Amino acid sequence: MVDRREYLPFGTTLQLETGNIYEITGAPVGYGGGSILYPARRLVTINDKVQSDGFSYVLKECFPVSGYYNFVRSESGEIVPQSNTSESKLYLDRAKKLLLKEETVSHAIYQTASRVMPIRESAAQVVLRLPGKAATSISNTVTVMESLTEKGNSITAWIKDNKRFSPFQTFRIIQQLLFALREVHQAGYLHLDIQDGNIFLKGTLEQKDELVTLIDFGSARPMVDGKTAPIQDQVIFTTPGFAAPEIMLNNDGTLQLGAETDIYSVGCLALYLLTGRKPDTRALLENRTGIYLKPNQLRRIKCPKHLVDRMQQILATALDRSIGKRYHSVDEMLQDVSDFVEALQPYRTDLSAVKYDAFICYK
Repeated sequence: MVDRREYLPFGTTLQLETGNIYEITGAPVGYGGGSILYPARRLVTINDKVQSDGFSYVLKECFPVSGYYNFVRSESGEIVPQSNTSESKLYLDRAKKLLLKEETVSHAIYQTASRVMPIRESAAQVVLRLPGKAATSISNTVTVMESLTEKGNSITAWIKDNKRFSPFQTFRIIQQLLFALREVHQAGYLHLDIQDGNIFLKGTLEQKDELVTLIDFGSARPMVDGKTAPIQDQVIFTTPGFAAPEIMLNNDGTLQLGAETDIYSVGCLALYLLTGRKPDTRALLENRTGIYLKPNQLRRIKCPKHLVDRMQQILATALDRSIGKRYHSVDEMLQDVSDFVEALQPYRTDLSAVKYDAFICYK
């Protein structure tokens, strides 16, 4: 699926309400359901000379994707509804308010979590200067976080380079993601936008030294006793291909969500890592077999035959259309995933270098 949002070009500057000025330094590093992420640097004036402060940042601009409304970038650079209706205006306003809350949410989670990235500052109004154009004050909402360079590359970039991952690599990533997601849930929040662009991976999968960092809490909702309050505004910024069925089918103003919704997105990510193709939302909804990988796909990823059923079962439990049949907590899924990873890489003995179909011992 191609993201058709028009992003800010290299060299664009944005002055926030604090007075800080950031310059876009490259193409987007990620796309969320409600925003676009850019690499940036902060400009400062030293001895009458404008230069970088020497650090790198990520700037996130509110630019939602919705199945009901379309949003576009105007000539001035401002994000506006394509159809200027009161409903679309309210939707965009709600998107901006959620993004502004991300600074508070991310810092609350960061108090007890080590695998998330907090927001540095945010603004509801910016002075935007597009390359070759005059500066304009517009109502674009943005947030800024520290550079993700030390966090490795996004899963999006890894997929682009590797096409797909082996079962061991996939479920090691999923295992690390579940550790991060558990921290978010324990802090009392649902993430609600688990997808490849919001997960950064550092390390080497083969050596088991990888570290996953989870970003983008613009869609996060607080939970009380394991559930969100009814989502009366019906505004949930999830990414196509990763959204749970209850969000797409039952978001009527009374919907309450729990850990199962994030877990569904984790299942979608696992499928994406194994196949190299983003999940087809309609195909997932219509799947009644619980079999998510076809024989030709299994051949390509070379999953050991005796572990195929176990892998299919993990995917089926995470991706079940019924909330009641899904994993109900991160720990439930983490147990199955960890056991599967160990089964794929059993304890190494002298026999580990020997290829065999069966080993029979008679005492």
